[in-house]
Amino acid sequence: MKPEISVIVPVYNIENYLWPCLESLKRQTFSNIEVLLVDDGSVDGSGRICDQAARKDNRFRVIHQDNQGLSKAREAGVRQARGEWIMFVDGDDWVTEDFCLRALLGVRKSNADICIFEFFEVWQTRPYCQDHQAMTLSGMVDRDQAMALLAGSQILDYLWNKIYKRSLLADLDFPDCRLLEDMRSSCRIFNRASRFYLLPDRLYYYRRRKGSLTNNLSGPRESKEVLLASYDKYRYISRACPGAEEAMDQLLLSRELNYYAFNYFVPWERRSLEQVRRRILARQKLPETTTGLRKRALGILRRSGLAFALSWRIRTRIKEKKQVPPVGIEFYPQPAERGRNK
Repeated sequence: MKPEISVIVPVYNIENYLWPCLESLKRQTFSNIEVLLVDDGSVDGSGRICDQAARKDNRFRVIHQDNQGLSKAREAGVRQARGEWIMFVDGDDWVTEDFCLRALLGVRKSNADICIFEFFEVWQTRPYCQDHQAMTLSGMVDRDQAMALLAGSQILDYLWNKIYKRSLLADLDFPDCRLLEDMRSSCRIFNRASRFYLLPDRLYYYRRRKGSLTNNLSGPRESKEVLLASYDKYRYISRACPGAEEAMDQLLLSRELNYYAFNYFVPWERRSLEQVRRRILARQKLPETTTGLRKRALGILRRSGLAFALSWRIRTRIKEKKQVPPVGIEFYPQPAERGRNK
């Protein structure tokens, strides 16, 4: 029987985190799915774990390829997907048992092209997590509304907290970059759709772990890549949906301040730093949602770039250390369970 949903799981050197992901997909209450495990040239035991999963469950298929990066792994999965709907799961995360069912019901009852849902954030390997609530609306929205919400981060760029009609991804080239592929992809996918359903339910567990690329964005190189990706998203949205880019002003300001602070002492960034500084200070007015902290930071920047850089970096480090996850996790396999299910 042809699967209704194709779940694409890129895998690269995550053998210590992969089992909870696979187990959560095996336990789905909606069974008419296929799970495409794209082993992107792993050199640890990840590929072997994928093969074991496929031998035990015929809904799992494994694609082995040379290491080409996350974007190419997703493209490989989309090319071989047979389902009418496509979902993404990162191999070091996991999902609720009704992940597929509730997302599918969302698009079915609304006749939508995309359903967006909420998620939990899990910090490191501690058995706690944090509720995440970015969306302030629920129900149906059109393309222009969705693009504006995406621009203002009321819909987040992640590819994995959504279900997509397969036709939206059929000939899409995912951007080939080291970081923030989702930011560059989501606006392009949204531009192809016309109906969106916002589902406030939390269906996904997003693991924030030390050493992963997406959780190390505060250094000089990383903050520059974040800013460049934000500019790319801004340019695309301003062309595709004029007016929606205004919702990105607050995001851009934050990314510009972060880039300036973390690259202030990098000699070869001096020209770019000055351009960003002029761009910040040339604004006629601040975004309406600018916080008091950012306003004070801008005041310091106007008086002294050095003082701003030092204070902003200290503030960022303190903020990172204050992340305290307060909520118990619904499903998190213990080591003993892991051994029994291998």
